[in-house]
Amino acid sequence: NDHRATAEELEWLADYTAQPAQMDGFSNWMTRRITLYPFDTPLPADCNQHSIGDCNTVSTLATMAYMYPRFIQSIITQVSDKEFQVKMFDPDGKRITVGVDNKVLFTNDAYPAQMTGKNNRFTWATILEKAIMKWLYVFRPGKELGGFGAEGMTPLFTGDGRSFAVSPGRCTAEELKLFVTVSIQHGLIVNGGFNKQGLKMGNHETITAHGHSFFLPNDPNALFAIRNPWGQGSDDHVMQCYDNDHAPSGYDGSIPSTIDLRIISPGIASLYYDGPREPYQIPTW
Repeated sequence: NDHRATAEELEWLADYTAQPAQMDGFSNWMTRRITLYPFDTPLPADCNQHSIGDCNTVSTLATMAYMYPRFIQSIITQVSDKEFQVKMFDPDGKRITVGVDNKVLFTNDAYPAQMTGKNNRFTWATILEKAIMKWLYVFRPGKELGGFGAEGMTPLFTGDGRSFAVSPGRCTAEELKLFVTVSIQHGLIVNGGFNKQGLKMGNHETITAHGHSFFLPNDPNALFAIRNPWGQGSDDHVMQCYDNDHAPSGYDGSIPSTIDLRIISPGIASLYYDGPREPYQIPTW
């Protein structure tokens, strides 16, 4: 049911200087320096949520950075310090090019509304998010970025809309570990969340109605690692998830029963899969 773009609309998409009139209630576009890859390669740390309710977009791009950093680099072309081209797909699966400039969406009090990297640096993730905004503006008029599902966002870049979900409480902790581990090692994108708030995960806790990235764990006793796209703390808001038998002090072992998963096909990103994946090594900044 998506709109089909006219030739004029495709020209607007390709125009670097064209911005959506507003997105998620914000309309303050400000010119800023873009540093595509602060850590030399795309990392989840480049994806941190701010004022827009775009947790699924932020967390999914973080997952893609973990799984397919070379794919991300392949779909962004820096034309100049102010102009970027992004390779995307239209609703019919046809390749399109979306032009993005270095104007970033801010709140009215000049705080970043879009996702940023660490220290509020604007990264490749900011550029891809702006490309998504332009895509929505043309193909789904009136649709905002807030609440956009992970399984709906990834096909814009990968060309593949297949996914399946695992509901909370349907699997044992060991089965969830198997789902996450096997999916990651076979190149699938894993996102999800919690249906109970305030459960302790070390220095952090669970948040409901909020998308998260799933990685292999840094602790061999953990089931897997989960990153909140807020990216808070020196640990980049990466939380180890344990079952009741292995939860150390400060971690709630009941958390696995509250988790839902969304397993997403990587589409053409699979061509850039260098697996098997290793645990996410958190950078310093």
